[in-house]
Amino acid sequence: MRYQPPLLQASRQGRSVCQSTVLGIAGAHHMLDSGEYRTALLDFLLHIDSIGEEKSIVAEYLRFPAHDRSTLSGSRLGQDVWDHPTARHLIDVLLEDDELNRWFGPGLGTPPELRLTELRSQIASLVAAWDESNLTANQVVDSWATLFLEAVKNPEPACSRVRVLYGVEVEKRIELPTGIAVEPASSESLERFLTHAGGTKRETLRIPQRPAVFVLTFTQARREEFGSFAATTANGWADVLAENARWDIWMATGVLQRLGDAYVSEPSRFPVISPERLLASQRETHAHAMDSDVAQLDAEIFVDIATRMAALRGEDDEFPAEPVVPLWVANTFIHPAIDTPDELMTVLLGYAGCEGLLLRREDDDSRFGPRLAMLIGADVEEVRRLRRVAARWTELRGFAAHGQRPPLEAVAAYLEQPVSNADLGGSLLGADRLRQAAGSRASHLLRRVFLAFLFCSVIVDDTGLRIGLSRDELLDIIERALSGEQAAQAEIKGRVPSFVREAAF
Repeated sequence: MRYQPPLLQASRQGRSVCQSTVLGIAGAHHMLDSGEYRTALLDFLLHIDSIGEEKSIVAEYLRFPAHDRSTLSGSRLGQDVWDHPTARHLIDVLLEDDELNRWFGPGLGTPPELRLTELRSQIASLVAAWDESNLTANQVVDSWATLFLEAVKNPEPACSRVRVLYGVEVEKRIELPTGIAVEPASSESLERFLTHAGGTKRETLRIPQRPAVFVLTFTQARREEFGSFAATTANGWADVLAENARWDIWMATGVLQRLGDAYVSEPSRFPVISPERLLASQRETHAHAMDSDVAQLDAEIFVDIATRMAALRGEDDEFPAEPVVPLWVANTFIHPAIDTPDELMTVLLGYAGCEGLLLRREDDDSRFGPRLAMLIGADVEEVRRLRRVAARWTELRGFAAHGQRPPLEAVAAYLEQPVSNADLGGSLLGADRLRQAAGSRASHLLRRVFLAFLFCSVIVDDTGLRIGLSRDELLDIIERALSGEQAAQAEIKGRVPSFVREAAF
């Protein structure tokens, strides 16, 4: 996979990413006969014309034909068209080219129907473009035959994806080297994306009135590496990058953004994946309504975190995996711990994520609180307070581990709050307030501990990423600091950034 900076304008211009290799001109050992290709394309288009349906509808039938191996019900009419002699001949002619045959032709372990999916989808896009024009079938061949082949021969299909995130603001566009950008969002720009994706005026009225940002990703996948699934791979990886950015924003701000719609496009005149608006669910957009905080994203902190997280995600090929395994494991707890409406799950998984970083297998649980406090405490007073809170957190974990829901008294002690008779009597509002606060505290503590380890274990300098302290090395320093060694205490303060130490919990 190769990453490129966001280039959303390319999709709006509707041009192929690659225009250098054309069938029948140069490059392949077996070149296609131009006359045979144009004849096959014309015969196919004339057959489409004879069906009598709107071409925009036929294009969707062609994009999703019904066959036994499909995960979708698909269109029987679409499959009938692909079984027609004109369609079979067009595919056969295209696959006479060595390169296209290598990408889309018969392959071991992959059924032909699946290997042809992306090629057929591009042909469907040709039919869809035809529907929007006033051209005859002959004029389509004359005007677009070469352009279509350029699109099909693109060795690196690309995908542009925009994801809207609510609850965060940014002053100006931020770009990362992994093909991600974050920029301010507005109602006007959201409306433009809606229009591009076929939205209606009614849908513009349903845009949440909350601060938001766009996360923009642009990815490419090489046909030589991913074959007939290259465009699909680029599309999927663009979604992964957008989700990674969402969690890096959470780490940088402590506020979990709510998901808005996503807008997908492919910078090609005849794309494999047609422009599409992917609707966020009501839960994704409006859940956790009580988390009304709006985060102001600090560009420098965000870039620093995202750069270090590349070591955990395998985006830096030269960074060894073994030193960051504890961080990688802890990171697997973050998503289910934070993005859930169940506060007890946040409390338990948040504890598990911190425990995996702060305790070795042979360590006693009693070391959890002192190590957590020494690692992230801003001063002596907060270190004492964090030790008490961590002990109560361990107590909550103990109740759940033995099949009990933590009583409200224990939750209130963890929160350092008095508990009222109404709370103890089962007041729904009071109990919910305490449990939500417990989940929020657990998420903030997990964030601070994780970031402290991230900044200690992965170093960023002028040469890129390099290994910092291993978990065992950091725990040894923490233990020396707990014993009163001032040099160890100073080293921890020097390695853990102030924004982690000073964050509220």
